Amino acid sequence: MLFRSHEKAVVELPNFYKEPLVLTLVGGLSHQEAAEQLNTTAKAIEMRTRRARQKLADALKRFY
Repeated sequence: MLFRSHEKAVVELPNFYKEPLVLTLVGGLSHQEAAEQLNTTAKAIEMRTRRARQKLADALKRFY
C-alpha cells in the first residue's frame, strides 16, 4: 500500500519536477548529466529535484 501511494505521488508531479527527479534518483545521473539531457543547468536540476522532493513529502503527509 505504501508503495502505491509513493508511485501515485510521483506520477502526479508535473513533468517539470518529475523528469529531473527520475533522471537523478532512478536513472542515477548527476545533476550535470541530467541538465545536459534536459537542456538546462545543473543548478536548475538541483532546485527542481529539491522542490520535487518537497512536493512528494507534502503529498505523502496524508498517509502518515
